[in-house]
Amino acid sequence: MSGFLLAPVRSDFKSLRWSKGRSNVAVMCALGGAEVVEWRRKRRFLAIIESESEISPLQKAVDGIDDIVLEAFTEDDVLRDAEGMERSLEVSDAFLFFPKGGYSSASDAVLNGLRKNYPHLAVSLFMPTTSIEYLALNKLGEFDAMRIISEKRIFPDLGANDHEDAEKLIQQLPELLSFACPMAVSYVQRFSDLIYSWKQSSFDGYRVSLQIAANHCPPASVISRNDVLIETDRLIRELKRLPTRQDFITKRKGHIHEAIENAFGGLNEVASAVSLENLERRERTRSRLRLIEKKELEHALSEFCDQHLQSPMTMPREHELELAGRTDLSSIIRSRGGFEKVAGEMGMKFPTQVVDNVYPTLLSLKTSIQEFIDVRALELDSDQFEIGRLFMPRYDDFRLYGRDDLVNGIRSYGGIRKLAKVMN
Repeated sequence: MSGFLLAPVRSDFKSLRWSKGRSNVAVMCALGGAEVVEWRRKRRFLAIIESESEISPLQKAVDGIDDIVLEAFTEDDVLRDAEGMERSLEVSDAFLFFPKGGYSSASDAVLNGLRKNYPHLAVSLFMPTTSIEYLALNKLGEFDAMRIISEKRIFPDLGANDHEDAEKLIQQLPELLSFACPMAVSYVQRFSDLIYSWKQSSFDGYRVSLQIAANHCPPASVISRNDVLIETDRLIRELKRLPTRQDFITKRKGHIHEAIENAFGGLNEVASAVSLENLERRERTRSRLRLIEKKELEHALSEFCDQHLQSPMTMPREHELELAGRTDLSSIIRSRGGFEKVAGEMGMKFPTQVVDNVYPTLLSLKTSIQEFIDVRALELDSDQFEIGRLFMPRYDDFRLYGRDDLVNGIRSYGGIRKLAKVMN
């Protein structure tokens, strides 16, 4: 069972001609049986899917809706008739994209190409996902953006320019999740089981993001109170304390935590139900730590340096204090403004990390990075090779292949974003 991510990306809708007055818009259709808002004229939807067997649920979703015309291409059709695909893109109003195997740099390249070559298209991305982590509003420039974090992958360029409408979407999210059919075979069929309509007066720069369903996260209404109590009690006995949200996620029980917060009154209510009376809480000692005098801190640091054969004029690093079990000293230093500030006040040197850069010139670094990108692109399919060569890898990608030398070189020349602009 798989879910999908519905994320219409930013498009230039100014090229569309709308009649005067307010326009009613359906932000990417999904499902038969629900009421769809009326269009001002017929809309052409273009979809690319993996196989012909998935055309049927898509076509079923728009049957009986006179305002929508759906045209579906399989991946083989695109390869056989590229010119026909281009003609369809030119006359279509919305493009439904189902990337094979989930979102990747190749998918991003496809979306960028569509935005560049067909600015009139309203592009919508449907991506399989395995968990619902967050749906929150974050301020990004002039937009109140909705950011989705799923499996530590962030999509910050999704947002809405209307704060109230975005809040309404979040309020309706539990209701939308309740429609997710647990028996659906594929996320294309999920798409065929829900029509979500949206009304607004302007298309200019409007973006909505919505994530529905998951492999391991059934809706809170599906989880029984007994299951919640059993899982929570098991984690409490294993951890010897009240579990946190991160503990649930680490144990692949994020849906249990979501049910506790949304349907069962929070962790404290559940903890009391399983007879956990004394909840251990970390003592907040920041105010007390600030009262320690400077001389006492200097004496404690000098003792630490003597015990570990370090120079008394060099400030120990934070990880060195924690490895030695002196978290009290690191807490005191942080409460006084940090290691660099305290070192300056006490006349101590703060050790700085020296980057070992083996690339004497920027040209040699650029050449090595391009060779690395070319080698990684060879792992992709032949039709994605050129697309894979257009993207700068992340630091994690370099480290995964054991290229710490490239990481150090990039940092010494201003960081990965600056190098990406230079190489473009």
